[in-house]
Amino acid sequence: MAQDMPDAKAEFVQERLLEAAAEVLASGSNAAMPLRIVAARAGATTGAIQYYFGDKRGLLLAVMRKHGLRVVARLQLLETDTLPAPQVRVRKILFEFLPLDEERRHECIVADAFESLAVQDPAMADAWREQYALLAKLIADQLPYDSETRARHLLAFTAGLRTDVLLGLVTAEDAIASLDSFIELAVSPGTAQP
Repeated sequence: MAQDMPDAKAEFVQERLLEAAAEVLASGSNAAMPLRIVAARAGATTGAIQYYFGDKRGLLLAVMRKHGLRVVARLQLLETDTLPAPQVRVRKILFEFLPLDEERRHECIVADAFESLAVQDPAMADAWREQYALLAKLIADQLPYDSETRARHLLAFTAGLRTDVLLGLVTAEDAIASLDSFIELAVSPGTAQP
């Protein structure tokens, strides 16, 4: 039993560091995310960050993976297989990526921070593309035809709406209505490709 203590403590410290890094990213106050600020917020040291994650990139990649796993776990709970129409299944999935409540708002801000960092960092870009491909496949699996292209269009449209809601350019209600219209176009047979 005593042997479990160091592992439990290490997991606790790692978890606190990941949470602190996500909080700093979500606060938007410091996109550079200095490790000393993350460490202080976690009640740890910068040495702990280096020990567990190597460097800032390692910490960011770990936060991104954790963030992605949490979203995937939530998507798996949606049980889209039991929903009758592709529009309903796609809608349920895509709404998880709009800032419609506090939890998703926080996740959307963190996702935007990751996306911004990925533009400048090849390792982050690879991780971003990997998660994006998994999400695109999940959506494509719900669509009746031309699924890969339509899934990417739906994701791009949703990302734009996400940003518009975060910036206060549209209300959550307007975003929902716009996404519903776009989903209808993307899923309905015989419509022009969006």
